[in-house]
Amino acid sequence: MGQHAFTIVTPIQKSKIDALKSILGPIGKNIKGTTKPENWIDFSKYENLHFCCFVVLDDDGTIPVLIFEGNIDGPIADFLDGMIDNNGSFLQVVYSHCKGLPEDAGKAKLLQYLLDHDEVYNTFFLGHPGLTRQQIKRDQHLRNEIETFLDDSPPVPNSSGAALKTKIQNFINPRKGFKWLESVPEMPFNVRYGQVVFWGIVLVVVLLVLYFLAVLFGFTGAAYRYFAFAIFGLIAIYLVWLRYR
Repeated sequence: MGQHAFTIVTPIQKSKIDALKSILGPIGKNIKGTTKPENWIDFSKYENLHFCCFVVLDDDGTIPVLIFEGNIDGPIADFLDGMIDNNGSFLQVVYSHCKGLPEDAGKAKLLQYLLDHDEVYNTFFLGHPGLTRQQIKRDQHLRNEIETFLDDSPPVPNSSGAALKTKIQNFINPRKGFKWLESVPEMPFNVRYGQVVFWGIVLVVVLLVLYFLAVLFGFTGAAYRYFAFAIFGLIAIYLVWLRYR
């Protein structure tokens, strides 16, 4: 499941800016939901959502816009489709203040409206590449449990790193809440081997450039053989590095 980001930018009807702020403002000031005003939305129930926010930009003299951005696990269309299923009335109310959405827009038209206004992204930061929100929360819980266990345990003088590791493992293994550790999913290929692939491509490009330079300047005979040996030597060194790094 890949990680993706969306940036949905929609122009706001100028006569409805204040009304829109009156809807979104209480949510931003009460994000944990201690009270639930009208048109409330609970983002925490979306298990594949890492982050999102609504921002109204209307103070620079240009066309006022509403920006809805977020980072998610999985396809953007699937996430938005799920939002419409669970909070369609909220989205209808919010985007009724924007231009271009028909008043009688159903689920399909609302979804297409959001997708059409998605500006995508040039880049976005991944704090935990390859990990879903659920995995991140489980890892955080595991870390907190280990830290609490170590803080509450009496210090062991002159204990080795291996002994400390065994102590932590003995604490974790019997606990049912960490059964998921027995089947930790593999990291995606691009996360696990992305750096290797990148430097491999760089090496191939450098070697090709050197080869064409050798041909261009007429390196033949013994000089050419030495050059070929150097190329194969670099490849061999790189393969060894991949094996033992």
